[in-house]
Amino acid sequence: MKKLALVAVLIAALASTALAVAAANRHRVSAHLTARVEVPRPIGRTKKATGAFTGAYVVHAKALSLKWKLSFKHLTSNATAATLRKGKPGYIGSQITVLCKPCKSGVGATTLMRKGVLKTLRSGQAFVMIYTKRNPAGEIRGQIRVKG
Repeated sequence: MKKLALVAVLIAALASTALAVAAANRHRVSAHLTARVEVPRPIGRTKKATGAFTGAYVVHAKALSLKWKLSFKHLTSNATAATLRKGKPGYIGSQITVLCKPCKSGVGATTLMRKGVLKTLRSGQAFVMIYTKRNPAGEIRGQIRVKG
């Protein structure tokens, strides 16, 4: 009976250590999306259009997994897609991956990407862009910030 209790304590200790290591490798990300920073400038009534992107990424041996959630409101029309892109504020940049197509507010998923995206995220060079039928070049966007 004492051996069984000792094994149970050992398993619990190992499990809590594994959880602590996993939490240490988890990095939170967020972005506030608006129309005023969109390039090119969107058309229509976009002053109230806003969005939020939140999530966390974990670095694996050869890849990066990003668990994310996207919400938005007051767009000029339905969201046709959302992408993760590489670029400085004020520049169009290149596409890294499609997050959703079409998109509804409150959508979330886990996206696997190349490990090379890590440098882009950490340097503040990544942003989220939401496209609409009225603004197919993009309606709202926000630079991603890494926390922790």
